[in-house]
Amino acid sequence: MQDLNSKVTGSKLTASEFNEPMSEIQQAITDSGQTLSSGDLTQLSKATSANVANKAAAVLLTPVNNKLYFIGGTDGGLFKGVTGAAASTYSDNGGAYCGTEFIPTGGDGSAGWLRVDGGNINAKWFGAVGDEVTDCVTSIGLWLDYIIANPVQGVLLDGTFLCSSTITKTVTSKLKIRGNGVLKASGTARLEHIVFDTITDTIDIDGITIDGNNITARSLVLESQSVALVDIADVILGSGLKIINTKGGSGFATANGVRIYGGFRKVFFDGLIDTVDNSLTTGGITGGISVNAAGGGEDYTRTFVCGSNSRFIDIKNDNTVLADADGLKATAGTGHTETTLIVSAGAYFENCKGRAIKSQMSNNSIIAPNIYRDAYDGLAEIDVQYAGGVVSNANIVQDGYTSPNTILASYRTAPLNKQMSIKDNILTVLGTPATDGVSMVELVTTDNAIPIVNGEITGNKAYGTLDYCVSVRAANVSGNRVTIRDNWVDNVNTAFALFWRYGSGTPITNVNVSGNACANSVTGRTLTNTALNVEDETANYNITRFGTVLDQYTISTGSIAPIRRRNLDYFSIDTEADAASDDLDTITGTNFAVGDVLIVSANSSSRTVVLKDATGNLQLSGDITLDNAQDTAALVWNGGNWLEVSNANNGV
Repeated sequence: MQDLNSKVTGSKLTASEFNEPMSEIQQAITDSGQTLSSGDLTQLSKATSANVANKAAAVLLTPVNNKLYFIGGTDGGLFKGVTGAAASTYSDNGGAYCGTEFIPTGGDGSAGWLRVDGGNINAKWFGAVGDEVTDCVTSIGLWLDYIIANPVQGVLLDGTFLCSSTITKTVTSKLKIRGNGVLKASGTARLEHIVFDTITDTIDIDGITIDGNNITARSLVLESQSVALVDIADVILGSGLKIINTKGGSGFATANGVRIYGGFRKVFFDGLIDTVDNSLTTGGITGGISVNAAGGGEDYTRTFVCGSNSRFIDIKNDNTVLADADGLKATAGTGHTETTLIVSAGAYFENCKGRAIKSQMSNNSIIAPNIYRDAYDGLAEIDVQYAGGVVSNANIVQDGYTSPNTILASYRTAPLNKQMSIKDNILTVLGTPATDGVSMVELVTTDNAIPIVNGEITGNKAYGTLDYCVSVRAANVSGNRVTIRDNWVDNVNTAFALFWRYGSGTPITNVNVSGNACANSVTGRTLTNTALNVEDETANYNITRFGTVLDQYTISTGSIAPIRRRNLDYFSIDTEADAASDDLDTITGTNFAVGDVLIVSANSSSRTVVLKDATGNLQLSGDITLDNAQDTAALVWNGGNWLEVSNANNGV
């Protein structure tokens, strides 16, 4: 049989058992499977010097080395006397409460009492009272100081603990908090509730509730700025964590349930954020969880993971003009191309007024989130602002309210844009929204020099009515390429797809469009200041053609300016003002490359087009007359002129 002290100090008892009366301590040892002999019982009696009512009574005693003391009160528990140390070794770290160590009145710190704690440090030991009446800001601060400095696991149990001012702590060692208690803001309105800054080690919080009480604009803030790369830490916010009742307003324009700021290796969030609001009618920004870079350098989050149990509910603001109110916002700072956002299957977003998900990271894996909206028209549901990665299997329900674009992906200057795949998502529109959504999926560039690179829109389904199923907004730059395949839509007001222009010029989008369907017969596409090069168009159902049978250009003062669609193209030419005959001496156009070939014909057998030799930039074997719609001429571009390859008088 081992010594009784070693049974106790060796953590054979649980933390709650340490706080029971001595008879229950005896029973707990027995229940652990150990037999207490008569000698052990005698030893227990000797080891327990006193059952003391509270700390105030205990400090009047003289500690006896290695003897056990049971101190009463919510801050009490089992302590062991220690003596013979150097002065100032021990102190009162709980202030007026027991804490984890205290010394006798008038003591010099060479002797005192040490708590036998089993490794879980209870906030109540430092005087925290979970009665939702007592201000616990000082005691919670002492508790946090201890669990950060040692470091050990802190527990916040059984109650609502009021904090009348912001608690800010620097974290340079691992911080781990568990429990079922509530940290609730009290007092006057302020910016922040709980702040951990200068973080250089793991933050791990689960189980507790952080309640902003509608008076704090940021309920939980985690900051890590200007630290060496080797020190960048992880953040783990578990499935039992709840962040509730966060509210911004006058003086606090940005409200976040959780604000992650600066450099972290990985942030994992799997908890609940419920109700983030902002009373400002102009300039009010809100977010459930916001992961932000802190300027340049290394102060940004490398990977942000939103877990399968995460929930974001009622993220809103009172702006008269719709503004950011996003369930999840992830940014990486300019130029950082290897950043990752992962949204796990099952993540839930409800009534996020602006967007459910807003990403400015370049590698996105957004898989099977559940998104529900039955209040507020929004900006979008999923907004990937630096295209790259995949959005798939999202289940999105809009009941009575909509957003212009359900899933939006943008191609921007920086960071580097990558292939974007939006596939197998389901949108269900219920009720009668005031305005139909513009499109289920939109790909858009925001820069005249940036193409839409290998956009893939496949296997998506939209139930209800939209203006378009797909929208593509491209700039006048080479390399625009989109695949639109195997999508299905219930009904559209205008066309299956909208292709429109960013900036100026006439952009061309190379498009593969096949296997798409609509429950009702619809127009295939609407073109606005843009053109298509349809590379494949097969097996579309109830959708008219995307490509035209033949493009047509009309002569204007002897010239035409065709759009280059491919290196071998075919179009018809018509006379100016439907004249009976007209001369063509110049073909200008844009983006033509050496070796490009044009095959042209007359648009009408009743109007003659004459290609003039050596008048403008046509170098022919002689004038070519196209007086029948079946007549053709083939020309090749040598970099300065269009040269005749052949011509054929095919008309009858």
